[in-house]
Amino acid sequence: MSENGTMWAVWALDILQPVLLALIGLAAAYLSKWLRAKTANEQIDGVTRRLVNAAEVAVRATEQTLVAELKRGAADGKLSASDGKAAAHAALSKLRDLAGPVGIEQADSVLGNADEWARLLIEAEIDKQRVK
Repeated sequence: MSENGTMWAVWALDILQPVLLALIGLAAAYLSKWLRAKTANEQIDGVTRRLVNAAEVAVRATEQTLVAELKRGAADGKLSASDGKAAAHAALSKLRDLAGPVGIEQADSVLGNADEWARLLIEAEIDKQRVK
């Protein structure tokens, strides 16, 4: 019986070895795919957070300096449409300065169109500041 049992064990190992190797290879492929997706998601999240924070700082800085000055200079104390556009442009420029060339390059490579993202984030932050 022991010789017969040994023969069955050898036969089972001969059959299971390729199956186990295939399963290990499949698990490694899925793990690799998962890690690439996780890394990409973390890059997107990190770049987006930095841009959102830079937009908030840029709009606040522009509000405290340029917008306050433009309002003081206006007869009615309000921004004209052209002044509002100039302030938005200044905030966008400030965001680019805060992000720096490397940050803008990273945003371009991770998100696609960094300039469009920056513009939309500035507009959203301006709207958010108006509500406050």
